[in-house]
Amino acid sequence: MDTEERAAFNAAAGSWMVRGGGVGIEAVPPGTLRTEEMLLNIGPGHPSTHGVLRIILELDGEVIIRAQPVIGYMHRGAEKLAEYRDVRQVLVLMNRHDWLSAFNNELGWVLAVEKLAGIEVPDRASWIRTMLAEWDRVLNHLMFTGSFPLELGAITPMFYAFIERELVQGLMESATGARMHFSFVRPGGLKDDLPRGWLKQSAEVLKQVRKKLQDFENLVMGNEIVFARTRGIGVIPPEMGIGYGCSGPTLQGSGSRWTRARTSPTRCTARWSSTFPSAVTAIPTTAFGS
Repeated sequence: MDTEERAAFNAAAGSWMVRGGGVGIEAVPPGTLRTEEMLLNIGPGHPSTHGVLRIILELDGEVIIRAQPVIGYMHRGAEKLAEYRDVRQVLVLMNRHDWLSAFNNELGWVLAVEKLAGIEVPDRASWIRTMLAEWDRVLNHLMFTGSFPLELGAITPMFYAFIERELVQGLMESATGARMHFSFVRPGGLKDDLPRGWLKQSAEVLKQVRKKLQDFENLVMGNEIVFARTRGIGVIPPEMGIGYGCSGPTLQGSGSRWTRARTSPTRCTARWSSTFPSAVTAIPTTAFGS
């Protein structure tokens, strides 16, 4: 009796392992020389987010052929909770969507409320919001600059990044009274005005962070291992990025020049004359500055 010879593991045989569906991502096209495929479960784990993620990998040796995220293991239900709470109570839910960008998340919520209610915000409050939002973005990027090289075995950048990050963290704490979940924005303005001497302190921190940018550049982007392991890997096509709702460096790393600062500027950002980088070659979505 003839029997069909086949690999011990294949994607079809492991389809029963997927719960809740997911989006299949082709990481690397198969080469001419293939070994037996193997399925590997990553998770369900807690990747520093409030939601458990599981990824099913299809491997050809050490090469990832396909990655299938499986989501839906845990959902906080913030949308449903918001239906039964007032604006102030929902604020504490919003800044927990992304712990590294808490201020920007709560600001987005309040901006939506102000738009719906037709609330006008004073210029001073708008500029203070913008400054705090930009410092919060710097906090986020410093964390990424330090932590991403850890995935490649580089430990030193983390220590460098956290020195400046702590300076910015102290700046945010002096203005808001909190280190992570600020809950500082209010419809029509802010909880408080800036403390005395804050602008001077902000200028000093900015000078220190700018002075260290070249060190970050040399430590991370000056490392040929970073380029060898990230350039051209996992690139999201611009159309797919827009379809998935990507924004910021993730979308710009795909080669798209779309940015909310241009398409939906606030009263303050509309006055800027900044340029926004985007990839011109196959640069990974995790590349600094895209």
